[in-house]
Amino acid sequence: MTLWRPRASSLRLRLVAAGAAAVVAALALSAAGLANLFENHVERRAAAELELHLEQVVTGLERDADGRLTLGKVPSDPRFGRPLSGLYWQIETASGLLRSRSLWDGALRLPKDALSDGAAHRHRIAGPGGGALLVVERRVTLPPRLDAEAVRVAVALNRDELRAASRDFLGDLAPFLALLALALVGAGWAQVAVGLRPLAAVGARVAAIRSGAATRLGADFPDEVRPMAAEVDALIAARER
Repeated sequence: MTLWRPRASSLRLRLVAAGAAAVVAALALSAAGLANLFENHVERRAAAELELHLEQVVTGLERDADGRLTLGKVPSDPRFGRPLSGLYWQIETASGLLRSRSLWDGALRLPKDALSDGAAHRHRIAGPGGGALLVVERRVTLPPRLDAEAVRVAVALNRDELRAASRDFLGDLAPFLALLALALVGAGWAQVAVGLRPLAAVGARVAAIRSGAATRLGADFPDEVRPMAAEVDALIAARER
């Protein structure tokens, strides 16, 4: 398969094609960078929300009549109550696991981690159904009324939601990037047209010399073209001797 190439005889097309390729490459890199920045921003916001959910889980802990830890007040987000909803909480206690209804019969497989008391850690793990999860966890020492037991509390969100937000962002961004690309390519075409005008003027002067309407190109050209015009005039003068 042969890629399209501008006609070798057209300097204008070659310059415009090179400029268009540079514009497309620059905008593609910009889109990738913006998407990465947006995804990082969304993940930070999601982690902050998970920490709020984690606080709700911790403050809802109490002991039942048998002295076992239980979650007396569940977090307000209804997704914690829907099986495999993508939002989960889990508490590791001395007597076992407490889990949100959304985990159904599964559990969060947290990595082995040395947690200092109260410090929040962030992880990416596989969740129910194989989906990737963003996890915020914390080791918490409960107050004396709860026997000062140390528990490991984790809240997780399916990262598919974050990816969907990034895709939506790119979908919204794409039309503006396309319009920007067209505008930049159009500006590049105009710039090339203006830049090549002195060469067209040289061609017109050469035609005038050939027809006898002029004898020299002259020196009223831009600095970049003037040396070439001077050389042509010198060549004409040398031939006239």
